[in-house]
Amino acid sequence: LVVCDVDNTLAFQAEAVCTALNARFGTARTPGILTAYPFPLPPDEAAWLSRFTSRDAWAANLAPDHEAIAALAAIRAAGHPVTVATSRPALIADATREWLDAWHVSRDRDVLEGPGSKRTALAACGPDSPGVLLDDDPRQWLLTARAGVEVWSPKRPWTPAGWESYPGVRVFTDWSQPLEWLGIG
Repeated sequence: LVVCDVDNTLAFQAEAVCTALNARFGTARTPGILTAYPFPLPPDEAAWLSRFTSRDAWAANLAPDHEAIAALAAIRAAGHPVTVATSRPALIADATREWLDAWHVSRDRDVLEGPGSKRTALAACGPDSPGVLLDDDPRQWLLTARAGVEVWSPKRPWTPAGWESYPGVRVFTDWSQPLEWLGIG
C-alpha cells in the first residue's frame, strides 16, 4: 500500500502559503525560508492562515506538482494500491476530492478525515503487509514509521538535517527515486 499526502507532496502548498501571507501582511516570504514545519508564524498570521486554509477555495486552487502526480500514477499502474490521505480539515474534504479529480490523481481510495487520516489509511500495514507513506511533514516520521511501514519524504527546506538517523525514513530529491525503490522502471 502506498499512501500519499496532498499538501507539499502533490500540491505546492508552501508557495501558496507564502503568496497568501505576503499579500495579506505585506511580508516577503519565500518557501526557502520556511525551515520548520508547521511553519513558524506570529500568532496573528498563524490564526489568519488557519482560517484561510480551511476554506474550499484554498483547497480548490493549489498548484499541482505534475511530477508527483505522474509518479503516483506509475505506482498505481505497476499494481500498488494507492490511497490519498491528508490532515486537511475534514470540512474541505469535498473540495480536496474535487481537486484530486480535476488533476487526475490516480488512486484507489481517499482518507480525508483530517488529522489522523494517514494513520487510519496505514492501520492494517505492518511486517506482513507493508506500507509506505509519501509525506513531507517530519512529524509523520515519528507518528507513522514502524515495522513494515516506511515514510518517504520529498526533500523540502524544513526537512531536518540528519534525517538519516530516523528509522524507516527515506528522503528523496527526485520523484524517480520512489519509483526505483518500488522496482518501477
